[in-house]
Amino acid sequence: LPPLALAMTLGGLALQVKYTVLPACLWLGLVGLWQLYRNAARPAQIAAAAALFALLGLLPTLAAAAYYASRGALNAFLFANFLSIGLRAPMPAHYALAKQVIYILPLALLAAGGLLYARRPPVAWWLALGWLIAASLGLFMGTTIYPYYYAALVPAAILVALPMLERANRLGPLLLGGILVWLLAVAIPLVAGLPLPDFWIVQLNYIGLYALVCLGLVLLTGVGGLTSFGQAAFV
Repeated sequence: LPPLALAMTLGGLALQVKYTVLPACLWLGLVGLWQLYRNAARPAQIAAAAALFALLGLLPTLAAAAYYASRGALNAFLFANFLSIGLRAPMPAHYALAKQVIYILPLALLAAGGLLYARRPPVAWWLALGWLIAASLGLFMGTTIYPYYYAALVPAAILVALPMLERANRLGPLLLGGILVWLLAVAIPLVAGLPLPDFWIVQLNYIGLYALVCLGLVLLTGVGGLTSFGQAAFV
C-alpha cells in the first residue's frame, strides 16, 4: 500500500499543476485497487484504500484552496482553476490539431508497433496501454493542446512499444534499421504535407543537405577507403 499511496500523492501534485493528468491519475488509482483485489484484499479494505487514494490525490488542491481562502481569495482560486475552463478561448490557428501531426505521429507509430508485435503480452503491457489511452484523453480536457502536452504520453507510448523494440533487439540491428526506415517512409510524406513555418522548412533543408554530405563522406572514407577533401571541407 505505501508505494500506491506515494503514487497517488505524486499524482495529486501533478493534478494541481495541470488538470489534464486527471484521466491518467484515475487509471493508475484503479490499477492500484485492482492490485489490492488480486492480493485477496477484502471489500472493506479496497473501499478504504479508494478513499485514501482520493484524499491523497485531492490533498494538494485542498491545501492550495485553503491557503487562498486564508488570504480571502477563494473565489479567485475557484474561478481560475475550475469555473474558467469553459470560458477559455478556443485553440489558436497555429496550434490547430491538424498541425500537430509532427508530435502525434512518433507516438502513434510507437503504439502501432507495440500493438502489431504484441503476442500474448503480460498484464503490465495492458496496464501501460490503458495508461496511454487515459493520458491521451487528458489532452482534450482543455480548449488548447500545446505541443509540450504530448510529453505526458511518451513514457506510456514507450512501454506499449516494448514488444516491437524487444523483437528488434532479438533479431539484430538489421531489423531495427528496417523498422526505422519504415517509420521514416511513413512519416516523411505526412510531415512534408504539413503547413510548417518557413523557418522549420529552411532548417530541415539544411539538415537534409548536411546529412547527404556526411553520408557520402562516411561511404567514401569509412567504407570505400578513399579520401574526399572537398566533402570533408564542406562538413
